[in-house]
Amino acid sequence: MSGMVVHIPNPLGRFPMVAVLAAILVLVLILVLVLVLVLILVLVLTLRLLLGLKRGSELPQIHGDLQLIPI
Repeated sequence: MSGMVVHIPNPLGRFPMVAVLAAILVLVLILVLVLVLVLILVLVLTLRLLLGLKRGSELPQIHGDLQLIPI
């Protein structure tokens, strides 16, 4: 009986460890995916801002030309 009692807690002790390790791995994977998505969003936003600034610098000239033409 004592042998059975000793053998039963070992698998029960191992399964929570496996579950904890699996949960930690899942959390790490989720954090990595979130960080990758954030980096992609930051890169996209910075590229859009850079393109927007380039376009913005060109747009006032175009608008200025369009405003000067009717006058």
